[in-house]
Amino acid sequence: MIINNVDFDSVLERVIASATLENNTAQEDVRRVIEYIGRDMFSDIAFLREKQQSGEYEENDARILMDEQKLIARLRLRNLPSIDISQANRLWTLVADEFSFAISRAIGWQVL
Repeated sequence: MIINNVDFDSVLERVIASATLENNTAQEDVRRVIEYIGRDMFSDIAFLREKQQSGEYEENDARILMDEQKLIARLRLRNLPSIDISQANRLWTLVADEFSFAISRAIGWQVL
């Protein structure tokens, strides 16, 4: 999963490694949900890149789309039965921080 020489597989693996270290009780559940979120995020960024190149979307349009995706990602993390809401929020922050930098490098927009 590469966009403009940004390897999102590597980003996702770093996030998963950090997240599973932080949460020893539900490593497999956390890994699965974060992997799902990461793959969805990559699809969203590939879509945004197409829209960016065609001129259909501007940075603000992309932010709106990603705001909706952030909500969905947070809900997925909060629905893990083995973690509490503060752990879910920390996990989301970890995901968002790593992906925000990668997305910015890949498409040049700050959307997370």
